[in-house]
Amino acid sequence: EVCDLLDAGGFDRILVETVGVGQSELDIARMADATVLVLVPESGDGIQTLKSGVMEIADLFVVNKADRPGAEKLRQEIEVTLGIRRGNAYRNVPAHHGLKGRAARPAGVTLSGAKVVSPEVRHLRFAQADDTGDDAWEQPVLLTVAAKGDGVPELLAALDRHHAWLADSGTLGERRRSRLLDRTREVVDRATRRWIWEETRADQRIAERLDEIVAGRLSPYDVAAEVLDGLKQGERL
Repeated sequence: EVCDLLDAGGFDRILVETVGVGQSELDIARMADATVLVLVPESGDGIQTLKSGVMEIADLFVVNKADRPGAEKLRQEIEVTLGIRRGNAYRNVPAHHGLKGRAARPAGVTLSGAKVVSPEVRHLRFAQADDTGDDAWEQPVLLTVAAKGDGVPELLAALDRHHAWLADSGTLGERRRSRLLDRTREVVDRATRRWIWEETRADQRIAERLDEIVAGRLSPYDVAAEVLDGLKQGERL
């Protein structure tokens, strides 16, 4: 509701900051067009500390306080984890000993234009396109030092690119439509709960059957079925 109020007030960008990655924060993320996950080098054992589901909801990753030790290591850990999901785990990891990040071509294998003759080379070259689709959004991992403003322009540019991708791919409209559907259901759910407990005999009927539930002669499901049957028949206070 607060975001709706700010939107009605004409604000082009609304930032919602959460204090962690618990269930309430995940619920808030469902409201947003873009979700930015901000980590710091001191985040324990890197991405091992991330809870299940967090990697999926983030559209952009930011390693803040990047002037501290461990920032680059954390960035690489995130990129490798994202790459594993896309099938190109080490694409963004710098090569060692001067080796280029290019698959060696087996002897006797020839390439004709963009067509790969060898199945092995074809897998190496097109794994990402086959797994994620050419138009899939790939979450960037950015380094910032917020106290100095370092990396902030790059973050804003990445958010603009993400919004453009959402609009061009049709995902923006789909997300907002799905979000409005969920919110409408939540409003109906709250109104229904309030009506049931304030304007029907549901609470009274449960109280009348509570001793039987405690004694084990009835289950909560039995009583719930009675309550629903009464509501269907128009039972009111």
